[in-house]
Amino acid sequence: MGIIPGIFIGIGVGLLNFFTLWLLIILYLHRKQNMVMAGSWYNAVDSNGCLRRKTATQYHDVIGFSLGKWLAAVAQFLTGLYILGVAIQQVVASASSQYTIDTKFNKRTWAIILGGPILIFGLLPSFRSVRLLNIMALIGTNYSCLYFFIMGCKKGITPGIITRSPKSAQSFFLGAAVVGSAGHTIQMEMMDAMRRPTGFRWAAFAGWVWNIILLLPHSIAIVLAYPDAILKQANVYAVLPSSGWKSFSVWIMLFHNIGAFTLHTNPLLYMWEKGIRTHGQPWWIRIPSRLPVLAAIWVLSLAIPFYGTINSLFSALSIGATAFVFPAAAFNWPLSAYGWKPLFAINTFLFCFFLGTSVGAGIFYAIKQLINNINTFHWFAACYQCPAPPAAHPPVHMGL
Repeated sequence: MGIIPGIFIGIGVGLLNFFTLWLLIILYLHRKQNMVMAGSWYNAVDSNGCLRRKTATQYHDVIGFSLGKWLAAVAQFLTGLYILGVAIQQVVASASSQYTIDTKFNKRTWAIILGGPILIFGLLPSFRSVRLLNIMALIGTNYSCLYFFIMGCKKGITPGIITRSPKSAQSFFLGAAVVGSAGHTIQMEMMDAMRRPTGFRWAAFAGWVWNIILLLPHSIAIVLAYPDAILKQANVYAVLPSSGWKSFSVWIMLFHNIGAFTLHTNPLLYMWEKGIRTHGQPWWIRIPSRLPVLAAIWVLSLAIPFYGTINSLFSALSIGATAFVFPAAAFNWPLSAYGWKPLFAINTFLFCFFLGTSVGAGIFYAIKQLINNINTFHWFAACYQCPAPPAAHPPVHMGL
């Protein structure tokens, strides 16, 4: 999609994402305050006789409090789609990365081998169970981003890449769906897990700032160094030379994949538990009830191993709506009665802009790309984007 547009979209959408997160935090606290006053927030008593809440608050609960149950159901469906996509991506990414340092097995086999251990972490009961895992994931991410940045700088800038424009509208919107991805699909559960949810906005902002510092430099360096090769590969490891540093990065990034998988599957599993009425049950009932969802994720990661396409598709399907369209609408609905016109106008603009670009054009081009991938590589592709085997040469006959 081009270096300069990518930088502006990444930073700009990130700032707008924090703005809509602020809207959601207000809506979350407003809902909680109303439920506490109505006596419906706390629904259990702990061993010390203190009131507590055993039901996790989710994104669609907050949206539904303002917009009603039907739009809450739509928000829940889109949230579930995005979380499903992220979970699939972690299995696919792990297999693709491992293949770049060990070609003994194809990517599909690596997805089978690594998928099992990754899926086990989906059995952890709540966000409070993954704090140590998150620290390990952050260490892996920080090391790998530094490694990518150094390798990109070492390779140098490809002539003409800085001013290169997108090749087509499809490449622009698919790139924008990924670079401009933002989301609040797991934020409500994180806020619920905090002892003091009011401090979440500062934690989220600090995380966003660090995310920009961490991701933009290495992303720019790699694209400047390998602009054409990176478009044809599943991830950055495929274009980097073999070394011990690379192998260590692949292995330590498994913690990142596991952490991302665990964080994103928890809300999806909460939805499943609530749907089959096991959410409030003891852990020995809740945990086994999650197995069908985890098995479905594993099968889908084998069926559609098209990492870039999956990333664009699920981001387009869900991010624009859940990060911008729904929060803006949910906040504007009660706001219209107070006549706060500047904020109402900003939210209306966000609603219309992202509904037309991310949701409209993004979904169209992402589905088009997915159909093309399936027609080209078919379902359950054994080794998507693997190097083609060397062509066989006909035998040479020596005549007398």
